[in-house]
Amino acid sequence: MASLTPTASAASSPPSVLAGWAAWLQAALDARLDLPPLSRASAAIAAMAADGEANTAVLAQLVERDPTVAANVLRVANSAALAPRLPIVTMSQAIAWLGMGEIQSIAMAVAMRSQLFAGATHEMLLKDMWRTAVATAYWARGIARPRRITVDLAHLCGLLHRIGRPVVMRCLAQAPDGREASLSASDRAWLIDRFEPAAGAALCAVWNLPEPVSTTIEHWRDEAYDGEWHRPIRQVRLAELLASRSLGKPGDERASERIQAAIAALQMTPDEIAGLGAIEAAVQQALAALD
Repeated sequence: MASLTPTASAASSPPSVLAGWAAWLQAALDARLDLPPLSRASAAIAAMAADGEANTAVLAQLVERDPTVAANVLRVANSAALAPRLPIVTMSQAIAWLGMGEIQSIAMAVAMRSQLFAGATHEMLLKDMWRTAVATAYWARGIARPRRITVDLAHLCGLLHRIGRPVVMRCLAQAPDGREASLSASDRAWLIDRFEPAAGAALCAVWNLPEPVSTTIEHWRDEAYDGEWHRPIRQVRLAELLASRSLGKPGDERASERIQAAIAALQMTPDEIAGLGAIEAAVQQALAALD
């Protein structure tokens, strides 16, 4: 459970006010979250990524079952960033052009965006969260590829490892009597940071997301974690650090040190380290296509 007492420097409101908000958020998370359901097709695609399954016909059928996801997948596949030689009008064509793994990744990304990252309330903050999630997913994908670790699972964990943040945003927006508008930016940031893990865990339960995703959400900050899914979690930790650099975010003073520590934890070879530079282009391409 998140701490209910903010430090004086973390937020602008009196501790009693923030404690009231924290108690309200905790109650909202303890109850069943008011979230749009994840479609069966999207849930099946997530399970396919976690299991490392590869069946082109099944993937095409799953994407086509959700008209919103299918339309967005075709839009992204036809985007200037991905530059198809000819217009793509069917899912089979999209898979043939981009590959099954890429279509799987796009399908999950557009499903997540439509469910949690859309809406006029604090649009710029949600967009920043979205771009960070996409960049982390594609960095994780690139890091996993030469290591013979399930690439699609790495992408899924990277995409969803901080999914609790937009969930907290959504909960705050549902506060009665428009109270959320009274929060300062620093208050909102404190609440998001404090409740992100709990909100992510609650979403996993509601959407029945695969175990590797829920474990990543719970442990990606824990550098000492050495459980069953430690490899994808370490990949995600490095991927987020590199994603922040790709997006030009202000880094902390220890950013370079933390990147080196994450590389050492993964025991990356010199060739893998040298190959990190090539992943940047794929990350920027994905951001351009999915924006």
